[in-house]
Amino acid sequence: LKVNLIQNSALSFSVCIEDKYNNFKQFLSEVKLKYKISYLENVSLYTIRHANQKVVDSIEQKGLVLLKQATKGTVQVVMQ
Repeated sequence: LKVNLIQNSALSFSVCIEDKYNNFKQFLSEVKLKYKISYLENVSLYTIRHANQKVVDSIEQKGLVLLKQATKGTVQVVMQ
């Protein structure tokens, strides 16, 4: 598995994973034993470097925004 994005809060942990080696099902079965898990497949991650609001708005119009993370130089958006 390749982790492309992590977002953590006091109540939840969100992660965007790329299943590069086809072992997500095994990982999921092990993690479900200890944690309540919900997941979505077939989502897209957009990473925008040196983003401005116009570019971010145009990406967000492509679908439903599930998670958005912004730092000073980069915006990442997970969409369905």
